[in-house]
Amino acid sequence: MPHDELTSPQSADARILQSTSGNLISSPSTSAGTAEDTGVAKSNDESTLLPGYLNHVFQVFNDHKHPFVIIEEAAMAWMALHVHPNEDLDILVRDAQLDSILASLLATGRFKLAKHNPDSYRYDHYIRSIPRLECDSGVFYPYLSLWPESLYMLSVDGDNVEVPDLHAWNHVLMEDRFDPGESTRTRSLSYQSLTEKQIRVLPPVLARNSEISCAIYVPSIPRLLDALLDQCRYYEAHPGQLLSIRPGYHIDNFIRYLHLEKLWQEELLIPTLAERNQNLMEWRISRFKRKPRIMGVENGKIITAPG
Repeated sequence: MPHDELTSPQSADARILQSTSGNLISSPSTSAGTAEDTGVAKSNDESTLLPGYLNHVFQVFNDHKHPFVIIEEAAMAWMALHVHPNEDLDILVRDAQLDSILASLLATGRFKLAKHNPDSYRYDHYIRSIPRLECDSGVFYPYLSLWPESLYMLSVDGDNVEVPDLHAWNHVLMEDRFDPGESTRTRSLSYQSLTEKQIRVLPPVLARNSEISCAIYVPSIPRLLDALLDQCRYYEAHPGQLLSIRPGYHIDNFIRYLHLEKLWQEELLIPTLAERNQNLMEWRISRFKRKPRIMGVENGKIITAPG
């Protein structure tokens, strides 16, 4: 069973909409072009992608009446984390629908089953049980990984944030309630701020075109952190197993890029987490040490600035 049964307080963010499947936080929707869902492109290379390059995947999820919720690096770029696209597009799937969605994706003829990369930082026995599909040409991500709710310890249904595409061109914060902004001597990372300053957020080629209607969601930041903290607890309880650093690595990135070691940011976030995770998150924040930024070299000395 998913582990996010304890719900955090509902956000005051004005973008929350009520839904029969949970609270969905909606962002501006975007579509582009009318090109066919075909083309040839190298993985993680947008130079020859065509608009709507992943329409066939969205259609499968539409057919199953299943929300399209992305997790891991693809989602975290929409949470202001400075992360690079992984070779996998990680999708959260209801346990009860996993087999049927997997069969439908294979039936398109555009995927084949693949093994997980043993050289990946996230490779362990935990991830080896997750269905992984190798994509054909013409897509940005070379692989799809389908994470069951029970393994990721997160429900598909709940507070989710709508994002305008799979891939954020620049890291951006869709939940501006957690924006560290000027209080940490950084520019605002909110979607509104970046678009007002004409900083590019969307990639040149979008995964959907006008031929498909399918919202793309990421979990809310508190829900995703709860899942990662639950995974850390599971890892700590099973020290003899082959387990990666993945969940702890992601949590440290949240602390770093949202400046959660700052008291006002910590006090903002902690109450939104499930009670079972609040002490663990406080402990992880307390042991975080921010490294200074390297600004350059002058007269043989490294010039740094606060991180």
